[in-house]
Amino acid sequence: MKTLRKRSDFVDMQKNAQTFVTPGFIVQYAPKDQQDVVVGYTASRKVGGAVQRNFAKRRMRHLARLVLAQHDPACYVLVARRDMLTLPFERLHRDLQWALRRLKGEKKDV
Repeated sequence: MKTLRKRSDFVDMQKNAQTFVTPGFIVQYAPKDQQDVVVGYTASRKVGGAVQRNFAKRRMRHLARLVLAQHDPACYVLVARRDMLTLPFERLHRDLQWALRRLKGEKKDV
């Protein structure tokens, strides 16, 4: 799994990606013709101070390792929301799986 680092990549994703909002985070998805899953993480000051933003990003990175590594190569950006700090991890995990199914157009439930 590769990580987005340049601001221009995040701006491109914001313009071109499909977006799905959950209580804990926002998922941006753009299918790409590449060999790796590419993920970007962001948490603004709306989430909290530096400690809270770092905690939110750690949770998102762990979610990505669990869920996104199993998906087809594509570009994803996870944007933390305030509830990322307080929601149970199992709920975040379930929300990410559900959001990806919706973004990719899959109809079956798990």
